[in-house]
Amino acid sequence: NRSLQCDSPAPSARSALKLNRHHVPSLCNLGLLLLSAGHPPRTVAPYFERALAADPAHVESLCNYGRLKQELGKHAESQPLFEAAARLQPDNVDALNGLGLVMEARATDRWQSLELGRHFDPEFDRMVSQADSYFTRALQVAPSHLDSVCNRAALLHAHRGEEGMGEAARLYRRVLDTDPTHAEAFYNLAFLRQQRMEVDEARVLYERAYELAPHRQQFRNALMQFSESKHAGDFVGGEEGDPVRSRHGAHASWNREMRRDEQRAAISSDADSSSSSSSSLDTEYHSA
Repeated sequence: NRSLQCDSPAPSARSALKLNRHHVPSLCNLGLLLLSAGHPPRTVAPYFERALAADPAHVESLCNYGRLKQELGKHAESQPLFEAAARLQPDNVDALNGLGLVMEARATDRWQSLELGRHFDPEFDRMVSQADSYFTRALQVAPSHLDSVCNRAALLHAHRGEEGMGEAARLYRRVLDTDPTHAEAFYNLAFLRQQRMEVDEARVLYERAYELAPHRQQFRNALMQFSESKHAGDFVGGEEGDPVRSRHGAHASWNREMRRDEQRAAISSDADSSSSSSSSLDTEYHSA
């Protein structure tokens, strides 16, 4: 996950924890290592919890645990973690980015629950504006923070109409010009092109997202729409999975909340396929 960060390199975590089971930076890093090895988030969370029990002011652990909560769709639980990190470091980009995602999730929930397509709601508009202000502030601190660029683009794409879609397209391209391996930007730009009925362009962009992250179920689902895709053979005999709810206002087909749910499912699936090696790794760390 691009947004998860820590201040201790992975190789040093094992040695540090053998010397001190409560070494906070290594607990933080270990959580990230296990997550990247395919462990389900529920088995990773205790490492961040242990780190924060030892040092409640460890900003990296606050941000990483908050991000993990968001990956599980628990935005209400992530909010106090990011707020605590922001109080400690007001210009922390990960905290600002996390708070922007929290506010956007709250706005999306409000839209869906109140069926706001029929009327204007000031509170919804305030939440969207607050999310935008967090992303904008993060980019003022770190203009090259690509996750903040991509998240702001997705916000504008979802909630600011045709003008927002135009700005989002420009921002997605900015991300891809800087990092041609940013799968989420390819996916989001593909969806925008599909909304505009630019089907061939959308298919090519979806294919690129899938090539970069073939385990992501939402990328696979998107490509299943295109029988002419060069990857169509990858899905023969496969299952499409659960349908994805609307996220881009009242008219779209995908939703970032479901994207996170699907990412969690993909992580858990990867963990099942490598359970033997992962289990031995976890056992070794627990005995450290």
